[in-house]
Amino acid sequence: VKQGWVVDFAGLTVRSLTVAKAPGAETVARATVDIPASDSYNTDGSFRNTSPAHAGSAFVVRMRFADKRYRLLSFTVS
Repeated sequence: VKQGWVVDFAGLTVRSLTVAKAPGAETVARATVDIPASDSYNTDGSFRNTSPAHAGSAFVVRMRFADKRYRLLSFTVS
């Protein structure tokens, strides 16, 4: 939690976070994060694959404030 912002992702470590108004009505949150390795499963519960850990990934969230709360517009992880 930083400045009232939360990233809810089990095992994720947030190294840094900035939140800034963008042109227009958008707000952009940019974080550098460490993403742990994770397993994925098919809808029937069978194992699908393992995603490796990613250290120092860029996590960018674009949002707009409406109806007294932020609405997600998009997010990217790279």
